[in-house]
Amino acid sequence: MGTYARLRHLWALRQFSDGRLMLMNRKYPMQDYPDEQEAYVLRNCDGNSDFDSLAFLPVHRNILRGLMEKGIVEECSFGETNEPGQMFRIIPSPLLTEIHWAITGYCNMKCPHCFMEAPEGRYGQVSLEQARELIDQFYEAGVLRVSITGGEPLIHPHFREIVKAITEKGMIVNLIVTNGVLIDDDLIDFLKECGHWPEFQISLDGIGTHDLMRGTEGLEESVLRGIQKVIERDHELSVCTLFTKKNRYTAAATYEWLKNRGIKEWLVSRPQKMGAWQGGEDALTTEEIAELCLDLKRRWEADGRPITIGLEKFFNGNAHEPIYSRETIDCYSPESFECPTTQWKIFLLPDGTLLPCTGYTGSFLMEEMPNLYRDRLSEIWKDSALRHFVCRRKKDRLKHIPECSACEHFEKCGAGCGAYAMTENGSPDRPDPFMCALYKYGWRDRFLNSGTAQSENA
Repeated sequence: MGTYARLRHLWALRQFSDGRLMLMNRKYPMQDYPDEQEAYVLRNCDGNSDFDSLAFLPVHRNILRGLMEKGIVEECSFGETNEPGQMFRIIPSPLLTEIHWAITGYCNMKCPHCFMEAPEGRYGQVSLEQARELIDQFYEAGVLRVSITGGEPLIHPHFREIVKAITEKGMIVNLIVTNGVLIDDDLIDFLKECGHWPEFQISLDGIGTHDLMRGTEGLEESVLRGIQKVIERDHELSVCTLFTKKNRYTAAATYEWLKNRGIKEWLVSRPQKMGAWQGGEDALTTEEIAELCLDLKRRWEADGRPITIGLEKFFNGNAHEPIYSRETIDCYSPESFECPTTQWKIFLLPDGTLLPCTGYTGSFLMEEMPNLYRDRLSEIWKDSALRHFVCRRKKDRLKHIPECSACEHFEKCGAGCGAYAMTENGSPDRPDPFMCALYKYGWRDRFLNSGTAQSENA
């Protein structure tokens, strides 16, 4: 009968321009570099190679069993081949696994803190013809995952055609960032039919204050209904909440509403000074957002850590797991990449502009960034202003901020985030003021050392 195998649905084989063969997950940022023997086995997990034949040694069959136990490959019948997006391919450019794609700059809300300056649609909207050409470029460059955002992506008149085009190229829609108003069973059924089971990231700016924060009346109930629908259909869900002085008093009530509803993660922050939001009298100071987050952390601990939380940059905690210690905090050196994530994931605006991440939207950096309507992604990713920027090391930035180079906290903070330094301090080559507050002024220690006692306002 023979023994045949193929890669399981989420796995793919790629070889990039540096020559390394990579085993990659098409939905999550997981990858491995198989050795020569493992690579031989993986390349033959194609539904056509008989592992009982003389072409394979006992060592190869042992490797195959191990890959099956890890859930990377599965036994199949002869001829049951891999999906097109899983097939081994040689990519002519460096590793790039995900595009975070704003398919529209328009929205059905009027948020005063919108970094995209919607609903005016400053950055336009991708046409269906443009979308198909861009997706061809993603495929050529070896992209595995496309996370979709906006504006509000679900108002795009060709949203479903765009998802189908992504599907046809064997890529996975792994995340949809949305305001949640248009989520229903029909949408989720459509995504499932296309083979996608994305995480939804939904914005909820305070129980009782969402409409106020979003500039549109009568939508909070629809957003809460959208959140419930995602939970009912067993999709991964993260909820994002931005706090200003207008809604900060709802933090505890919002936490109480979310904590027992099965969400994957709650992300709490304040708006950055970009796009439509430039601070003003409603902006929270670092001390105010810190105190708000510290109270939430104490509530979360007292409740047994029921959900995964991200409290600005002050604290991240996984559901039902012990609090991490100082020893688990990442350490930086001058040779560290400025931002490791931008080595494999970049942001695409509707007007075709490629940026390292959303944090540079609207900045002076856009003037020198490449555009996919002029140049091809595979070429841009080899050599361009964007490629040089994302390959910067900490030492390149330290040349401009000697105070960070000499700071005793550099090993822990790495001079912070260049995008945050841009929005809060005017340039990516300046210090990130949030990191100074976090380490130099003691907020990190306060969060790590906070007990489980409720605050006085609990």
